[in-house]
Order: sequence, then structure tokens, then C-alpha cells
Amino acid sequence: MSREHPARVRAAPARLEHEQVEDYDMAALLSQIQQSAAALDGGGEFHDDNDDGDDGEVVHERKESEARAPARVWSQEYEHHEKVLFQPPRLRRLPPAEATSALDFFSLLFTPDFLQHIVSLTNEYARERCAVPARDDDEQAKQEEDGEAATGWVDTSAEEVRALLGCLIYMSVVQMDATEDYWAAATQQPFVTTAFPRSRFYAVLRNLRVNAPEDPDSEADSDDRLAIGKLRQLLNMMEGNMLRYY
Repeated sequence: MSREHPARVRAAPARLEHEQVEDYDMAALLSQIQQSAAALDGGGEFHDDNDDGDDGEVVHERKESEARAPARVWSQEYEHHEKVLFQPPRLRRLPPAEATSALDFFSLLFTPDFLQHIVSLTNEYARERCAVPARDDDEQAKQEEDGEAATGWVDTSAEEVRALLGCLIYMSVVQMDATEDYWAAATQQPFVTTAFPRSRFYAVLRNLRVNAPEDPDSEADSDDRLAIGKLRQLLNMMEGNMLRYY
């Protein structure tokens, strides 16, 4: 004989008195909020029962100046607009196919026209320098070491200035204690010695100029250290080419 067990019903947990009071206060507050929202939606007015006015009402209306216009007026009609092409303020950029070697990329920044400009300034400065007699023994010794005093200045060319720049870049990578070490028997560097005899290297390097001469008075009053050091024109040229190609 089977006996059925009655279903067990769990009683609700006992609630403390302060919990019941909190629930009652929350219900009352929610009711007030709902009534206020219904009053605003219905007439746009807010009623204050504590006011001592004649009709017991205070009406708050929104001013016309406070009304904001919609940010965008939407329309169902299609309006045609011309596409605006992006045109950056640059000159024609050289395609990569035309610059395939390191020398090609170097020529983009250090242009042949500016290289010829350096050649003209260097030759002009060297002629003026050799025409002036040496003022002391040290200057005379330098000119004799460079071969300028005995043979005079031989004008340089764009190919020679380009070779000088290549040697300077090479010297910045393969560094030695003194410049003479690149021609010394024990530490000779064929990359340099095949391009220049030592005397010619010193002669071109000492007379090298990259900026046109300026007024000495303007240089003295200038705060630009690069202009005083005769490098401002070179940097302006390279910065312009960097913006043009990259």
C-alpha cells in the first residue's frame, strides 16, 4: 500500500519591520514621480499644492528663447552633391620606378641644381682665398700642405663634390682617430684613397661652401645659428624636397 507524501510548501521568509517601511516609502515615491510625469505630459504644467496663490497653481512654461532648433532637418528628397577630390598641396612626386638605387633617392633630396650651386660657390671662394697672400706661417703651411700655394687652385666639378660627399658619408660610418689615417699605409681605406689624394681632399673640403655670402652686419645681428654657420640654405632646400617627395 503506497502512501503519498504531501507537497512541501516553503513559507516566505520573515521580513523585518524596517525593510517593510523602506518598501512602502519607495512605492510612495514612485507614485509621486509617475503623477508628476503624467501632469507634464498632459498640459505642460506643474502644480504645486503648497503655494498660497489665489488658484493654488503655479504654471511654469518654457520660454521661446530656450527652444532649440533641430540639429538636422531630414528630408525624403534626394539632392545631388559633387564629389570633392582630395588634392594635397604638393608638387609632382617621382614614381618609385624612377628611383631604384640609393644614389637615386639621395639625388631627390640633394638635387643636381643645388650641387652645381655648391660648385660655383666653392670655386669662387677658393679663387679669392688663393689670391690673398698668407698672413702667417700657419696659413702658409696649410696652403703648402694642400698644394694650393705651389700650383694654385684647380676648379672643382659636380662629380668631384659628389665624390667628396660620398667620402664624408663613408668616414661617418668607418671612423678613425684622425683624418690622415684614411691615407696611412697601415690603415688605408681604398674607398677614399682611390677617389682623392690627401692634399686634394683637404683643399676641396677647406674651400667647400654651400651658402651664398651674406652681409656680415646682418649675420652679426641674426639670432639664427644655422644662418651664421652657413647651413640655412642647405637645410631649407632639403626640407622642401622631403615635403615634395614624401
